[in-house]
Amino acid sequence: MRNFVKNLSLVCLIALGILNSCKPDETYPVLSTTDVTSITGTSCISGGTIMKEGYYPVINRGVCWSKHSYPNITDNITSDGTGKGTFVSNITGLKTSTAYYLRAYATDKGGTGYGNEVSFTTSDY
Repeated sequence: MRNFVKNLSLVCLIALGILNSCKPDETYPVLSTTDVTSITGTSCISGGTIMKEGYYPVINRGVCWSKHSYPNITDNITSDGTGKGTFVSNITGLKTSTAYYLRAYATDKGGTGYGNEVSFTTSDY
């Protein structure tokens, strides 16, 4: 009986090792957010760089923004293409003299990855 338990434990460890080796290194895309520039009362420019795709190719990328921290794709977004690399986002429809939070996002079939968060305030005109 003792050998059975020992062998069963060994089989489980080997199976777990095989399953873990099949997982991708990164489930979601890895990206960074570009600093916000050209800030006016109602618009600005940002974007991001996708350094590494996840297990699947990127099918949508852009920036998301909100008046609360850690915006996500259920908030305001741009849609700026597909795939890896650098992209530029033109953000419009902002309110004057308002603080916003923004971060880049990239979505693949497995989910969405986000870049670092940046904050900015629109001008008063």
